[in-house]
Amino acid sequence: MNVKAPESPIGFEILDGEVRYSDGARCQWSISLNSVRIIGECTNENGPYADDWFLCLVTDCGGWVEGSVYVPNFVAFMGELCVSMGSDFFVSLARSTTFASRVMWPESIADTELFEFLPRKRRLLRPFGSVEQRLSQSASAFLQGPG
Repeated sequence: MNVKAPESPIGFEILDGEVRYSDGARCQWSISLNSVRIIGECTNENGPYADDWFLCLVTDCGGWVEGSVYVPNFVAFMGELCVSMGSDFFVSLARSTTFASRVMWPESIADTELFEFLPRKRRLLRPFGSVEQRLSQSASAFLQGPG
């Protein structure tokens, strides 16, 4: 008799004070809800053949994790996340087909850019170039301010 380990639900969940993101087979990342300082969204140019819209959670150290907005439980998760953060916020980049980002929470910096997208120089192994994604100046300043 083979016993199979339970699969993780596909998408986001909040469990035991942690936000987790799973592809269904395994947890891709998990971070403490208490370490989240900024919640935002971003899009890229990968659609329609790959995920191109992401929820982004920035931690107190300036790193971030992201997961696809296209997961089945996203709407329910957003409701739970709003309750956990004590604030209402929403995604709004659904129609973006290029590199874009915005902060959704905290309210003090909401609707500012979350990321800057900078083109990298083309190289032999990357003839089409690529894009560097880094925190915007306003997001970085928020993280460095009193918290």
